[in-house]
Amino acid sequence: MKDNRPTIGFLTIANFRSSLAQELVAGINSAAKEFDVNIINFCNGYRYSLGDSFSYASYFKRIFPYLTSKNIDGVISWASSMAHIMPFEEIPKIHTSITGIPIVCLGMELEYTPSIVIDNEMGMRHLMQHLTVTHGFTKIVFIGDRKGSRFNYCNTERYDAYRAFLSERRIPFRDDYVIILDKIDINQINKVADTLFGTRKLRPKIDIEAIVTVSDIVSNRIVEVLKARKIRVPEDIAVVGFNNTFEGIRSDPPLTTVDPLYYRYGYTAVQMILDQLDRKKVPHVTRMPVEFLIRQSCGCYEDSIARVSEENCPKKISVEGKNTRTHAARKVMLEALAQIIRKYDPDFNPYHVEDLYDSLMKDITHKNSRSFITALKKYFFNNKYHLEILHTLDNVISEMRKQVLPALSSKKDRARMAEDIFHQARVMINLSTNYITMIRMHYTYQLGRIAFMAADYNAVNNFGEFDTLFRSHLMEVDIPGAIVVVINNETGLYSGGRIVSSYQRKANPAWNPCDMEVLPGCILPKKCYPRERFSLMFQTCNYREEHLGYIVFEMGPMDIILYDTMRMITAPSVWRLLRTDNLQAKTIPLKPKNGKSAATRLVSRDIMECLARHIDEPTRIPKFAAELGVSVTTLIRRSKSLAGSSIQKLHEKLKMERALSLLENREYSIAEISEKLGYANQFYFSAVFKRYTGMPPLKWMKIRNP
Repeated sequence: MKDNRPTIGFLTIANFRSSLAQELVAGINSAAKEFDVNIINFCNGYRYSLGDSFSYASYFKRIFPYLTSKNIDGVISWASSMAHIMPFEEIPKIHTSITGIPIVCLGMELEYTPSIVIDNEMGMRHLMQHLTVTHGFTKIVFIGDRKGSRFNYCNTERYDAYRAFLSERRIPFRDDYVIILDKIDINQINKVADTLFGTRKLRPKIDIEAIVTVSDIVSNRIVEVLKARKIRVPEDIAVVGFNNTFEGIRSDPPLTTVDPLYYRYGYTAVQMILDQLDRKKVPHVTRMPVEFLIRQSCGCYEDSIARVSEENCPKKISVEGKNTRTHAARKVMLEALAQIIRKYDPDFNPYHVEDLYDSLMKDITHKNSRSFITALKKYFFNNKYHLEILHTLDNVISEMRKQVLPALSSKKDRARMAEDIFHQARVMINLSTNYITMIRMHYTYQLGRIAFMAADYNAVNNFGEFDTLFRSHLMEVDIPGAIVVVINNETGLYSGGRIVSSYQRKANPAWNPCDMEVLPGCILPKKCYPRERFSLMFQTCNYREEHLGYIVFEMGPMDIILYDTMRMITAPSVWRLLRTDNLQAKTIPLKPKNGKSAATRLVSRDIMECLARHIDEPTRIPKFAAELGVSVTTLIRRSKSLAGSSIQKLHEKLKMERALSLLENREYSIAEISEKLGYANQFYFSAVFKRYTGMPPLKWMKIRNP
């Protein structure tokens, strides 16, 4: 693509609900901004909906003819991601079709192609060094993934590094300490505990001290499985992971892990493409360093928490005797602290107040003690983190500080130590708050909103109406531009196409390229590209085993799932309009497929309106199916296809949105709202509400309307 500013393509088929994928894209786009490079992301998501029934491999391969000098100047290929949809042997072959432009491959080594791979050996050594040297563990279980070793080197290298480290440290290798899963699957992970503690009769803390796995996904589930067996992490068994994913952050406790630094991965790939364009020599294989992250699942406190006391503690601490404070004074202090905590949490156990106070005083007089942080974690973080708990804890710390510091005013060393401990606690709270924010950002797939958008598209009658609706939805989700191109199936996939919808926030409103022809092999006419540096998302548009064309999004939010979702919900409408256009041109009457007229007429709007009419009733699928004139099986399938969710979940979503509105207005009691929404009783309603929002209705009301 000849231009003053180079354009680089990024090619992958990955699950962009994964934080790793989003980090990689962020690194590529950050480097593009710094080096003034255009980016076209060829990122088709990896099966988000049962409605996507087409073969991923066949449709993904249709991207490759567009990877030419007509459209881009170089390509970064996340080659290892393609192993999810095609045999390993096909990956090198398919890359040979890319000629005349520089390539950098990520995640696996390809012959004659510069590649960037993770330093898996270094990462595993970090984990093993920490477990053996810092904690003194020697009985360490390894859990790997057999499927992974078929299509990339990661699991093999991590397993080899595990064995090599044991050999170097003269720690005996034991076959019964190794479990290799056929694939990373929740059912297989659930069986790990049965194998270790049942079949192999290994005992926690005695025979097994730690577990290391090839992925945070596996480690997070292992933590949950151990907890179900009343095995504490890390007190009984330490668990560590690999990859630094959201699963590791979401784990309780958060996982000690290895960060592959995928952001740097993507950034370096852009630099290597630019070096090739400048005819500079680049290494055949670049092994990227990793970063070791200490969290809490191994038995440590995170660096940002632990450093507070280590850096700020006074060098000399005079030890206070046990009897320097009278029993009466201690009792007064405990009563004051109990009142403080009960003000924010009426159900807090009064015996725990005494433990908190004693732990605090112990830390003040003993430099290496961390009892107070342990007590806070025990009493406030025994469940998954919730923001209201963290806000309560933050207030408790403030109030405790007001009570404790005046009593230490005559001893500056003690007062300073107390300040350090309170600061340490605040760092832990802040860190946990950041984790919650990151996790909530990760769950951006808003089912109700998307379902209503999908319903809108099923109501359009022609591409003019489609264009108007598509523009409004792009503005709603803050996507700055997009162009929909449909291909000419009559003359072949790559013989060109036409633009049926276009929106560019910064373009002249009078300019509309709809119906403009697209030349064979080109993605867009040159005049359709943004004038300024751009980052675009190329999404192939497929429906019912048919390749319809593609959508080119101008990237706004870095949430890659958003673009894939927009493509998915517009595809059925594009397919229907193309069929209508073709049939009208041939004057052939439209006939429902297989004669199932009621089923083919059923659209998202019909389903959502039916559920809304029955929002005050329990979910009765047979009744809804009869009202819509379809079978129960058809209704279930259409719901999955059109909205990406079950009838039960869609109905529950509507009920919960209505519940939030009613609670916000405070016109009805919780019991009345429960009855209005068709729940059997208030307790069941509260359980569903808590599952949906993370807290009971009463707490939600208190936080929302204090």
